[in-house]
Amino acid sequence: MIAAVIALADPQELVIGGSWGLALADAIRTAAARLPRQVSLRTAAVTEDPVLAGVRAEALTRLRTQIAATD
Repeated sequence: MIAAVIALADPQELVIGGSWGLALADAIRTAAARLPRQVSLRTAAVTEDPVLAGVRAEALTRLRTQIAATD
């Protein structure tokens, strides 16, 4: 699957995330090292559910904006 993503999207870097991605990061790196096109791989900085982390950050931003606008 990594080979297909690299072939189709031609990325400069892949970010491995999610509970499975983080657990398999070393195995993914090993497999990707054998591919003809080398791409930088790194693990995601967010270790919790990234969707919930993004939603939480957006909610806090909106709340702060609304609080600041009412002063």
